[in-house]
Amino acid sequence: MQCPGRTDIEARLRQVDDDGEGGTGGPAARLDDAYREIRRSLIAVETAELQQLYEANKISNSTLRRLQRALDLEEAGLGD
Repeated sequence: MQCPGRTDIEARLRQVDDDGEGGTGGPAARLDDAYREIRRSLIAVETAELQQLYEANKISNSTLRRLQRALDLEEAGLGD
């Protein structure tokens, strides 16, 4: 499941100016930190949407679990 606007946000993230604030290390480290933060936020939105779809009986429990597992694995792969 892809969140609406996800590709727009990811494209904008890739265009982040190197002199932005936040994170530790150089520009590449700050960009990595920003990407992980935004991706985690998007995963949270996708998780909430999955729950709403399940509660509205639009998807089955097995579909919810399968998609949630994929999101959990993606989030775990983001590291710290």
